[in-house]
Amino acid sequence: MAEQVFSLIVFPLIIALQSMFSGALLRVAHAQLSTYHAFRFRANNVTGRVVDYEQFIVRRPAEGRSKTLYWTFVEYKAADGRLVRAKSAGSTGIKPALGETINVAYLPETPDRVELKTLRETWLLFGVSALVVPLVFIFFIVFRLPAGMILVSVVAHGVGYWLAKKKLSPRFADERQTPR
Repeated sequence: MAEQVFSLIVFPLIIALQSMFSGALLRVAHAQLSTYHAFRFRANNVTGRVVDYEQFIVRRPAEGRSKTLYWTFVEYKAADGRLVRAKSAGSTGIKPALGETINVAYLPETPDRVELKTLRETWLLFGVSALVVPLVFIFFIVFRLPAGMILVSVVAHGVGYWLAKKKLSPRFADERQTPR
C-alpha cells in the first residue's frame, strides 16, 4: 500500500515540483540575459580605470564561514567628454586591482550606472547552468520514467516557466531597454 501511494502520489509530486523549479530557473536566466542583451545593444563601451572598491563580508554562521564581495568604482570619459566616477552594478568575489584598465558599458542617460564586462559575463554561466539542469533532468525523465510521468514533468516545467515569467515581468519591464 505504501509503495502504491509513493508511486501514484509522492513520486509524481516530486517530479512536478522539480520540473516547475527548472522551468522557473530557465525563465530567470532568460529574463536576465534578455535584459543584459538589451542593455549591451544600447550601451556605450569605453575603457575605464579602477579607482576604488567597496568591500562587503557575507557571514554564514551556520556554515562557519564567510565570503567577501567587492563593488568596483571606475572612472571613465563619457561620450560628451565628462570624467565620470561610477560604481559597478554587480559585485564579484575577486578584489579589483587599483589602477587596472577595465571595459565599461553605460547608457548615455545614466552614465553613473555602469556594467563591467568582466563582472556581467558571469550571467552567461548562470544561463548555461539554467539550460543544463533542465536538459539533464529531461534526459533522466525520457530514459527512466513512464510516459505519464514525462507528461507531468513537461507540463510542470511549462507552468514553472509561466509562473516565473508572470512574477518577473514587472521587475524586468523597468530595466528593459528598447534598441535605438
